[in-house]
Amino acid sequence: MTCTYLLFRANWCIVHGMKYQKGVAVHTGGDGLLPQFSCIEKIVTVPGKDNAQVFFVLKEIVTMNYESHLHAYRVRILNEGAITVRSQAELTTFRPLHICTIVGGNDSKYICPKSDVDVYNEQV
Repeated sequence: MTCTYLLFRANWCIVHGMKYQKGVAVHTGGDGLLPQFSCIEKIVTVPGKDNAQVFFVLKEIVTMNYESHLHAYRVRILNEGAITVRSQAELTTFRPLHICTIVGGNDSKYICPKSDVDVYNEQV
């Protein structure tokens, strides 16, 4: 018996009204002090009978510290970070986040969350 699955790669997708695209960050957890973010490297869909399942291939981002005057987390994107595969339901929060740099700055990268980040993973 052989199992065959078709996988499709996409540049972007919409899941439950949220648009995800390659290169954006998502909140994937935390260590109690700082949140853990990952960058979407690839978007993979698996067709199903009723609807397609969407999975994100994620590369780990290291959270350095919180810059209070910018209301943002300073992050470092690793060339060889850990790779994981998750669905939207497995993300800590569903909102995609943008990775920003400051004009005229020192090339540091920042993630500015739209709301408070739950570093303790307490789903209220």
